Amino acid sequence: MRNLNRIFRTALLALFLLCAASSALAHDFEVDGIYYNKTSYNTVEVTYQGTVFHQNTNRYIGSVTIPSSVTYGGEIYSVTSIGNNAFNLCNKLTSVTIPHSVTTINCYAFNNCTALTEIQVKNGNQVYDSRNNCNAIIETASNKLIAGCQNTIIYNTITTIGKNAFCGCTGLTSVTIPKSITKIDDYNPFSGCSGLKSVIVDSGNMFYDSRGSCNAIIETASNKLITGCQNTVIPNSVTKIGDSSFSRCIGLSSVTIPNSVTHIYSNAFGDCKNLESVNIPNSVTYIGHDAFHGCTAMTSMTIPKSVTQIDAYPLRECSGLKEITVDEENSVYDSRNNCNAIIETAKNKLIAGCQNTVIPNTVTCIGGYTFVSCFGITNLIIPNSVTKIEDYAFYNCSGLTSVTCLARTPPTIGDNCFGLSVNSSRIYQNATLYVPKESVEAYRSANGWKKFIHIVGIEVEPQHGDVNGDGEVNIGDINQLVESIICGFHNEWCDVNGDGEINIADINEVVQTILETN
Repeated sequence: MRNLNRIFRTALLALFLLCAASSALAHDFEVDGIYYNKTSYNTVEVTYQGTVFHQNTNRYIGSVTIPSSVTYGGEIYSVTSIGNNAFNLCNKLTSVTIPHSVTTINCYAFNNCTALTEIQVKNGNQVYDSRNNCNAIIETASNKLIAGCQNTIIYNTITTIGKNAFCGCTGLTSVTIPKSITKIDDYNPFSGCSGLKSVIVDSGNMFYDSRGSCNAIIETASNKLITGCQNTVIPNSVTKIGDSSFSRCIGLSSVTIPNSVTHIYSNAFGDCKNLESVNIPNSVTYIGHDAFHGCTAMTSMTIPKSVTQIDAYPLRECSGLKEITVDEENSVYDSRNNCNAIIETAKNKLIAGCQNTVIPNTVTCIGGYTFVSCFGITNLIIPNSVTKIEDYAFYNCSGLTSVTCLARTPPTIGDNCFGLSVNSSRIYQNATLYVPKESVEAYRSANGWKKFIHIVGIEVEPQHGDVNGDGEVNIGDINQLVESIICGFHNEWCDVNGDGEINIADINEVVQTILETN
């Protein structure tokens, strides 16, 4: 019986190790340097090596010829598909040949293959082709180009360019859109083509144009610019700058947005790392999420009075940003007290900050991702008006050495607010958290805050008008003042206006503070 138990435990351990090893891999097996997943008892798809595709960018190098069938473990499998992200980020892949057996090519399969110069679909494939040696993958039935490279020729038999078709093709320097193209899928198909300098649309195209030799693709009916490059001049007839239209255009150092533009969509200038200046005209009403994400060379941003909607994270990871101004006449957003931030006025929510932001004592919520990668912040002060800090608000602020939170009640704090992308707990371990001395224990037991190893109590001067010292200025402070005047008893904070007397003038000062706050 004892031997049986030992054998049973050994078998369980072996099974556990086998499962653990299997779960660590995205592929089921590898043959001749190509990784496969089983999709049925006799079919496989090409996939990537490892647990996630971006962890091994050298998994496919040079020329790769995908076979129509593969033998493994004595079984023959037909290769029928190419999986999601199978070749994504393979920056040393130069050519790929796809067999006649492949009937499905999934999302992002060839994105960011920066060295790819040749794509060939073998004759006999019933679903895809690379007609006339165009160096692209075309969906035959729909004439839709779904993947291209730096040597792709878009022939006049192609009618659609698919989403992400040329994404991350950094070697592409010029593109010509023929008159046959009737549809370009949402999300700029040339996103991340950082080497792109020339964009031309055939003058006979009825759906798209590059008016005035602007070096851009514009959707004619909507006047929406969907693809730009480092040499684009945005025409004064364009009304919308589309999703990711200039994304990762690292050659772009400045851009003039004409006053015809009303909408700047999501990620429009995302990761334009050398973009130093942007002039947003007073015609723009909408700024999409991540519109200027990762513009690390940008030092200032001005939001005009016309803007009425800003979606999430508009200035995320703009690490060089030092100055943020909202026009004083803007009715929806403000940068009160020259705070160098964007605040949603009605909610008192700070939605975008920078290394020089001073968080006003009227802000109640700090939005998610608002200060991500603000490396220049070293000493952070959070006023006692703040009751909530959303996820990743100060993520990757690697320069932080101290955080002072003046709220007596610990604000609700989201996930990974002070984490880092490398050595994620370093801020919590090394930075000092200063809090009101009477609240030290509350912070030590509060979710999020208790991660800080060094929590130090300090004397905190109350907010102007906070007569009763509860961290807020409201009717309670007026009542405290009235009682102090009647009873002749007062604390050091009752002389609100600092004239040496406690009287009706101090009550008026508190009332004024309440009105300004609200």
